[in-house]
Amino acid sequence: MLSKDNYLFERAYMILNDEYFNSCLPKIFITIPSSPKAYGYITVDKVWTEKIENEKLREINISAEYLYRPIENILATLMHEMVHLYCLENGISDVSQNGRYHNKRFKIECEKRDLQIEYVKYIGYSVTSPTNKFIEVLSKHSLLDRTINHC
Repeated sequence: MLSKDNYLFERAYMILNDEYFNSCLPKIFITIPSSPKAYGYITVDKVWTEKIENEKLREINISAEYLYRPIENILATLMHEMVHLYCLENGISDVSQNGRYHNKRFKIECEKRDLQIEYVKYIGYSVTSPTNKFIEVLSKHSLLDRTINHC
């Protein structure tokens, strides 16, 4: 069920926010839409209104088509999007070409958070993999204890 997946992503978001961002990232909605062109993405605009505090929030999307990947890779995608959120919140220009091309600033911010980033000509520094240290952090918080499989 996707509700269990959302719970995992929300829990991982809070843990990764504490571990890598000193809890400075704002509240966010996490969704699992159909999005076959990307493993995940973040909305630049604040597209949700949180009802209790009437606060505007961004959305991180983890693509349903790619939930078959190893959990550490899926959570590396979540962290990739969290780095975009950090850059948005801190005025760091990390992408160009309508958000498609990831620049060296993005690579640097990702590597600070234990992600491995590879360069591809048409999308820049975007291909994301978890490092051993990132996997250790996930393991320490029991985030590797389950897989996601909806096949």
